[in-house]
Amino acid sequence: MLKIRSINTNVLFVTFIAITLVGSAVIYMAIKEYESLYKQQVEEDIQAMSSNLSEDLVAPMARDYDYVQVSNLLLRLNKYDNVIYAKVYSKAWQEHQSFLGNNVALKEVVQAELPISRLQSLNLGSHIFSKTMVTINRIGDEKFPLGFLVIVTDYSTPIEESKTSLIYKVLPPASGLIFFSLFFILIRQHRLLFPLSQITRFTHQVKKTMDYSLRLKSLGQYEVKELSESINDMMKTIDSEVQKNKQNTEQLIAQQAAMEKLAKFDNLTGLPNRNFFMEIVQVSLAKAQQDQDQVTVMFI
Repeated sequence: MLKIRSINTNVLFVTFIAITLVGSAVIYMAIKEYESLYKQQVEEDIQAMSSNLSEDLVAPMARDYDYVQVSNLLLRLNKYDNVIYAKVYSKAWQEHQSFLGNNVALKEVVQAELPISRLQSLNLGSHIFSKTMVTINRIGDEKFPLGFLVIVTDYSTPIEESKTSLIYKVLPPASGLIFFSLFFILIRQHRLLFPLSQITRFTHQVKKTMDYSLRLKSLGQYEVKELSESINDMMKTIDSEVQKNKQNTEQLIAQQAAMEKLAKFDNLTGLPNRNFFMEIVQVSLAKAQQDQDQVTVMFI
């Protein structure tokens, strides 16, 4: 498990995750919105193409069915790569003529083809089935229909290609923007958090040297600056207390030495007194007993 021990690293890690998630969410929503708009555009384009072709088919179907002219009209669909096939039906839904799109395999046609009963149950307009879109238009007037035009197009491929193209166009600048934002935040974060690392080094130095007279330079901004000033105030207070304790200790040592001198030396002559003599004798006797030796006391 990853252990993050530095505040700087921790903040940078959280910032990176946040920016990445937000950026990914924005890109995802933008792609979904683009996909929705593109689908709408594709539907409108195919519906407009089908309507125009239906109007042009009125003339060759109003008189005796002109196979050649209908074929020429259907050849207009060659410029649309996503057209799988198109069929012209009579008003009784009998197939008159069909068109096979460019580079379309028979398997695709079979998979996309809908039975007549299914077509008859659909309303005029565009209908989406999985990866294909079926557009049905009436040829002729509503009261006097001449037939129907059915165009089946590959609905998913152009959308996927367009979406992939968008991703390739958006991803590099979006990634660059994310990394630029991280770089900017890293610099700004370093400026804000660098004083904290200096404060950490200062506390380690104080702990190592036990020198409470050290002072921290005023660092950073806002709360960090207040923290450094508070640390200096605390160091000043501690140093003052240490100096007081040191003075009290020295005073106690001096008093203890004076008390010992009063107890062991005469005030007038400054010579060792009886207490001092007896203490020396007791120490000498103990040492002689330990060393199995003798002690001699001479009186002058």
